[in-house]
Amino acid sequence: MDLVLLALAIGVGVDGRRVSLLVASLYLPWAVMGMIAVILWVGSRERGNPASAFCEGVASELRSGSSLRQALASSATAVGSVALAAQAESGDLTGLGALAANEFPAIARELAITVESAARTGAPSADLFDEVGSLAIAHEEIRREVRVASAPARAAAALFVGVPLLYLGWKWGSGDLGDLLASPQQRSIASIGLALYSVGLFGVGLVMWRAR
Repeated sequence: MDLVLLALAIGVGVDGRRVSLLVASLYLPWAVMGMIAVILWVGSRERGNPASAFCEGVASELRSGSSLRQALASSATAVGSVALAAQAESGDLTGLGALAANEFPAIARELAITVESAARTGAPSADLFDEVGSLAIAHEEIRREVRVASAPARAAAALFVGVPLLYLGWKWGSGDLGDLLASPQQRSIASIGLALYSVGLFGVGLVMWRAR
């Protein structure tokens, strides 16, 4: 019955990607649930850009007539930076740049200079915070592009490392691991395989390090 329904779905022109997902859900439910969990986890990590939101919030508050202290405190509270908000409300603004840099390391140097300059001079700085916010967005886009470009390398590394370990774990659990080393010839082959695996693992690690 499942196959008949799938054939009908293909016959009436349902998108092949949806049919493939349906097939996977029927015959590989645990794999699909794992993929959904990974997608949700990655999505939750990538949701929003606090550094950009902070800078844009400060710029918006300044344009609405708020003081620099009020703008910094309000924007820090909005992005969940309690320590930065408390320092902005009651502390010395000239020393706030270092704390802001610690909160948003992607734009640490630029944000610290902007906050300290605005605190010292009192000059209009909404445009400067807008520019720093745009820089934060650019950093996030570059990080995302690098992560997408390095995804094949990460997948290859996961297969290269995971499959042999799963096989050895299965052998260990079944009590057959000793059979792989029962004879001198098998031990020699295992030693050579371990050496090749170590070299390959080093190569994969080097590729992943250069892809960061």
